[in-house]
Amino acid sequence: MAFREPSETSRERQMALVWWLSSSKEGMTQRDIIDQVTVTGPSDGTTKRTRTKAYEGTPDTVRAKFERDKVDLRNAGFEIIVNNVEPNNPKYRIEKDGAFAPALNFTDEEHEVIALALRFCGFGKSGAFSLFNAIAPVDDFAVNVEVYNPIIRAINTHRVLTFDYDSTEIRSREVEPTQINVHLGVPYLVGVVRGTDKLRGYRLNRIVSIPATTPDTFVATAEMKEGANHWTPKYEPEEEAIFVVGTTKKTFAPRLKMQFEETTIKELDDETVEFSVPFTALNDAIRFVIGAGLRIQVIGPEVVIEGAKRWLSEVNKGAVPKSAEITFPPATKGSNLALAFKLLHMVHQNPEGLRISELAQRAEIEEDQVREIMGRLACIFLPGNSAATYPAYVIKECDEWENEETDDSLYVPTSDLGSFDDASQMMWRDLFEVNLALHEANRVYQDEVMASAIAKIEEACEDFVRFEMADQETQVAAIRDAIAKNQQVTISYFTNEADSATERIIVPTELKMLNGHSYVRAWCYLRDRWRTFRVDRIEWVKDAAPAGLIELDPKPDWLTTFAELGEPVVVVMDAFLRFHFESIPNARWGRVKDGRHAVEFRLIGDNFLESLMVSAGKGAVVARGTPEQLTAGHELAKLIQANL
Repeated sequence: MAFREPSETSRERQMALVWWLSSSKEGMTQRDIIDQVTVTGPSDGTTKRTRTKAYEGTPDTVRAKFERDKVDLRNAGFEIIVNNVEPNNPKYRIEKDGAFAPALNFTDEEHEVIALALRFCGFGKSGAFSLFNAIAPVDDFAVNVEVYNPIIRAINTHRVLTFDYDSTEIRSREVEPTQINVHLGVPYLVGVVRGTDKLRGYRLNRIVSIPATTPDTFVATAEMKEGANHWTPKYEPEEEAIFVVGTTKKTFAPRLKMQFEETTIKELDDETVEFSVPFTALNDAIRFVIGAGLRIQVIGPEVVIEGAKRWLSEVNKGAVPKSAEITFPPATKGSNLALAFKLLHMVHQNPEGLRISELAQRAEIEEDQVREIMGRLACIFLPGNSAATYPAYVIKECDEWENEETDDSLYVPTSDLGSFDDASQMMWRDLFEVNLALHEANRVYQDEVMASAIAKIEEACEDFVRFEMADQETQVAAIRDAIAKNQQVTISYFTNEADSATERIIVPTELKMLNGHSYVRAWCYLRDRWRTFRVDRIEWVKDAAPAGLIELDPKPDWLTTFAELGEPVVVVMDAFLRFHFESIPNARWGRVKDGRHAVEFRLIGDNFLESLMVSAGKGAVVARGTPEQLTAGHELAKLIQANL
């Protein structure tokens, strides 16, 4: 390994810069950085490690490297603070708690329950999964949003935040951030629009730039906190409730009561009932009518009927871009810097150490890449401790030092933390994902150890995150009990299109979470194959009995495998409609020249696409697909419209 790739050189340099600037209370000038920060030097053909200055070259070269590193560090979640007391010789430093969460020292029991919660919620290769789990991830539907760190830093320091936000168009926003609200598994930044008293919520995965904290501060009042606690991602409420009244089959009435607890039902005859469902916003009422489709006949009010008719008349209609105007960038890999920190954090989370092969499996990279990253970091020296050769406090225990290049060496964390006695193990975004996973799992599996882990995290988070989960999954406990006891049960289940429930005998084997909802994987005797059921569509569970022999589930990643075969379809939509499509697993996202978003996925059968396009309404159009797919939703929209 006599030569290094440029990416490896920059990774070492940036990690060294993080540690040096984090250790400096007063900050370092650029001359201090040039003189003191070191990285691994060229190989001399022996096992002896050498070091060299990280920033060498002409003044212009050094300045260019430093500016690039500042951008990369900021994108990774670090903020480099500049002290301009001497304008011609500024000092730079990094707040250690700006990106790194406090070291919480989870117990062995808490560590295990966190690992289970992360598996339960599917935070895979892009998230905190590998920090706690010994197995390679299979599910990966949790988006690793890189904006957590600067947002949390701004909330903690009461500083104004600026970012670009993609709604009907991409615009710059200036916000006084109050907290992060998680609604049904989806995180939102809640804050006051700068210069106004308006409280707004911003979906994190629509923030299209790394948020920047400005020097401006604000006072976080009790009124702001109270307003943020009550904020939910809904349309502005009307002055009076809107009651949607209609009729439906008696068999569909239980589904209405399951979805909307305040529904009132009046029996008309042996087969038909009249219902009344209250809504606080007109658009919510229209969405309900659209979603119920042919299963209800709406009597009123007229404003809802007319709104639904307008909605249906615009389904899958609009400007279809040319193929050349739609681009799907290749899947991006995590930054080299983030990968290096992740490997080090994995070791810190496992006091007994991890071998190179284990690190490679968890991070899903080659063993040689682990050796390269961990070996290069060995020669970053820390300020005030010139004898420290492992700045991340990781010691290498090699079984055969003479065969170090192929040995499956063990890396263990050292207890000698030196000036980093409060060194953290996770970045804020990792801790946020752990907190989210624990909250969702705790709704299904109440456990004292889980509660204690949540309490530790929320004490460290200072209550700047609020969770609101789905509460219409009353059958979770029965399903969970059947899984634990290896039982088969009889369920009454509503599919998304049916107007009545069907009874099925199933053998449930696993529960998981997606977008705030619980899903159960089970062998279905009615269909005689493996099926996935959404728990909030299960009306009741009964008749538990010992399970018989069933075949092995062929899909360990059952929740994220949407379709292995089928025709590819591309849908183009306005940015504010993305949420209709974001739960589609194994999709790839792109952009259109006019600013719209595009998603490509495969599907078998067109019923799913029909319902999807009707639900999305105006602003979404199928851009590529079969002739039938290009008009998906038209026929269903006409049928629903005629039924109103």
